[in-house]
Amino acid sequence: PTGWALFASSDPINTRAAVDRNSRTRWATQTVQQPGQFFQIDMLKSQRFNKIVLASENNPYDYPRGYSVFVSSDGVKWGSPVASGAGNSATTTISFATRDARYIRIEQTASHPSYWWSIDELSVFTAQ
Repeated sequence: PTGWALFASSDPINTRAAVDRNSRTRWATQTVQQPGQFFQIDMLKSQRFNKIVLASENNPYDYPRGYSVFVSSDGVKWGSPVASGAGNSATTTISFATRDARYIRIEQTASHPSYWWSIDELSVFTAQ
């Protein structure tokens, strides 16, 4: 993840904390979960991948109550989600058919009246 460009709907200063390999730091929405919140990655070049893991062990109730994952080659055209679902624990594993793309956008699709959406560590798994 070194060098990746990261964008988010909130707390843009702490986006790097989601990929710094330090589970004690985090990116968070800074407010309760709402549809439309997002975390976006520009991997700077096209990659083949088929799994994303969102970990929030230090904030175990801050997992996404609903999500959709989009990919793009240009950061403009996103198309339909490659995966959708809901987290149910501090580690949310999102698997899908292998994709070749430069950008990944994870969008919150649900809400929670009390908990933020946090990412202590985000991992993207490359495919062969």
